Amino acid sequence: MKQEFVEKMFKTIFSDVKIDIVSYEVLERNQLNENNEWVKDLPAIFIQIRYGNDNETIPNNFNLTEYLTNLTGHEFSISRV
Repeated sequence: MKQEFVEKMFKTIFSDVKIDIVSYEVLERNQLNENNEWVKDLPAIFIQIRYGNDNETIPNNFNLTEYLTNLTGHEFSISRV
C-alpha cells in the first residue's frame, strides 16, 4: 500500500486534524499454507506520525492502528512521535 493512499485515508478519517507522516516502512510478510509452503501474505506497514496541537487531537481511546488494520486487512503499527 502506497504512502499517498494512507495519507488520503488520514485526511478522510480526520479531516479536521493535520497528520504528518514522519516515517513509512512496508515490510513483506509470508505465511505457512495448508501444504506447509511459505506463500506471500499482505505486507505489514509501520508508520510514525506527528499530529495535532491544543486544538487538534485524536481521542485517546481511539486506536488508529487497530482501526486501519481492520479497515484494510493490512497489518499496521502506528506510533506517535
